[in-house]
Amino acid sequence: MGIAVGIDIGTTTICACAVDADSGKVLETWTREHGSIQGSMEWEKLQSPEEILTDVFWILEDVKRKYAGIAGIGLTGQMHGILYVNSEGAAVSPLYTWQDVRGEECVRWLKEMTGYDCPAGYGSATHCYNVQHRMTPADAAGFCTIHGYLLMKLCRLERAVIHPSDAAGIGLYDRRTGDFDRAAIEKGGMDAGMFPNVSGDFQGVTDDGIPVAVGIGDNQASFCGAVREPAESVLVNMGTGSQVSVWSRKPVHGTGLEFRPYLEQDYLAAGSSLCGGRAYAVLERFFREAVELSGRPAESMYGIMNRLAENYKELAEPLEVRTTFCGTRERPELRGAIEGIGIDNFTPAHLTVGFLMGCVEELYGMYRSAQEILRIKPRILVGAGNGLRNNRALRNMIAERFQMDLRIPVHREEAAFGAALFSLKCCRGLTAEEAGRYIEYETEH
Repeated sequence: MGIAVGIDIGTTTICACAVDADSGKVLETWTREHGSIQGSMEWEKLQSPEEILTDVFWILEDVKRKYAGIAGIGLTGQMHGILYVNSEGAAVSPLYTWQDVRGEECVRWLKEMTGYDCPAGYGSATHCYNVQHRMTPADAAGFCTIHGYLLMKLCRLERAVIHPSDAAGIGLYDRRTGDFDRAAIEKGGMDAGMFPNVSGDFQGVTDDGIPVAVGIGDNQASFCGAVREPAESVLVNMGTGSQVSVWSRKPVHGTGLEFRPYLEQDYLAAGSSLCGGRAYAVLERFFREAVELSGRPAESMYGIMNRLAENYKELAEPLEVRTTFCGTRERPELRGAIEGIGIDNFTPAHLTVGFLMGCVEELYGMYRSAQEILRIKPRILVGAGNGLRNNRALRNMIAERFQMDLRIPVHREEAAFGAALFSLKCCRGLTAEEAGRYIEYETEH
């Protein structure tokens, strides 16, 4: 029996799974918290790539001790962030995460110079800022995503190779050529040679002969690992960020949606909430700090909040909460709002339910846009991410708003599972139809 290993380097955790390559059964999962976000400035959101890789290699060593016959390793992670590497393939900078918004001042300039939209947090905007402010490391020979860097270290590559899904997430990617728009990069005042190579099916090999597939974007990995019937489904993913995604054969320009390269010359039409699950985390922190004002230490409030949310249908005078606390891709300056506050509805329960409803409403608005633009009517609603798994009230809210039963995959780490399936596609020729048969759902409602 061969196994496939999937690794997902998320914003706060590293997840991995070992999957039976013949049946698709998840044999074991690993989850490790990794370094917190650092930064001396409010807009600076950095992590240590070496600390992240230390945790990843610990997981891989544990996999190798327990399982023989690894058929392939698949990689995914936050697809907008970047780190710099030198000519020998070693990291020479922190990881500038997707939450780092230093590139905000470059967004309009890049649009004028290149014609491309590169929102703050995209690697191209981050790199542009670093170039303009002379903040690129002196010995930097290029940059890549965090899972692109992992591929380099696993396979001893001196130059990064990333998937089109990652390249589009960095920005200045030309869908027609399947590569970065090198001419546009130069117009933007950057050296095109700093950008990584792009390949949809590259595979490297570790020192002990294990094939490793090129890393894919986390949105694409979640879709691959959670959606059995792409053309009939809509995926709602709720984690640190959140997205609503539907499959599309071709991109549609000028729509406000992101058309992200998928796995077979096709696309995901994605609407992304920059705040996502962090909106709920903001409220949890508020409640915890309020308790601590009494002089007593406070533990996590999520359990209490989730119980308060269970009775959301019984609340009179619900609050209207706009959860755009981090802005949007199009309007980064936008902030959230709470409306409808009265004497009787300014309560922890009303706030909890209002924040959750606000998250749902933001995603539903993006879904309606996708429906109208693509003229589709999906019949299957799939949910992914721990934000959904850990909150039954939120699952019910989503099912009611989208007017479909919600299906949750049996396997918990959808992105890691999707990365494992993609490794089987690259390394063993697994087809999309075969991969779909590996996906099973829990019974909902």
